[in-house]
Formats: sequence, C-alpha cells, structure tokens
Amino acid sequence: MKRVNVVLSNLIQNGRVIVDIPGVEHIERAFQAESVHLLNDVERVVYSDEMCDGEKIAFLEKLLAET
Repeated sequence: MKRVNVVLSNLIQNGRVIVDIPGVEHIERAFQAESVHLLNDVERVVYSDEMCDGEKIAFLEKLLAET
C-alpha cells in the first residue's frame, strides 16, 4: 500500500492526476483522528509492562513503517 501512495502522490504532484474530494473540508479532521489513533498506539506500547524493550522497538518500527 505504501508503494501505491508514493506513485499516486508523484502523479498528483506532477499534475498528471487531478483529485476531486467531496467534503474536502473534513479531511483535516480525518487526519487528526488518524494521528491521535497512532499516538495512542505508540503510547500504549511505550508504557507496556508486558513487552521488553526489544519487542517495543520492533513493534514501533513495524507500526511506523506502515504509515
């Protein structure tokens, strides 16, 4: 999915694709909600007593690579 995002962003930046998003005024709220969700996941892992440091790092690396 990350590759698709890169290709689409390049096409949009180069003006080869035009994106029309109905309700674009609500997009900021959607990004904020996603950011809050990601930060909650990070916080949960960082403060977890059930995971060792290596497990936390591996989980966070995977989590952040998906974004």
